[in-house]
Amino acid sequence: MIGMILNDAFHPHEENMILKTIIRWIRKIKYGLVKYLQLNVGE
Repeated sequence: MIGMILNDAFHPHEENMILKTIIRWIRKIKYGLVKYLQLNVGE
């Protein structure tokens, strides 16, 4: 799995776009989780 991601990083083609999309989704999910926890845990 990690090897596939690393291989894709060395091919600046469609694979690179997929990698960027995955990173973007991970950031969105992390941001969403932080917001969700802030709302539910309270301050």
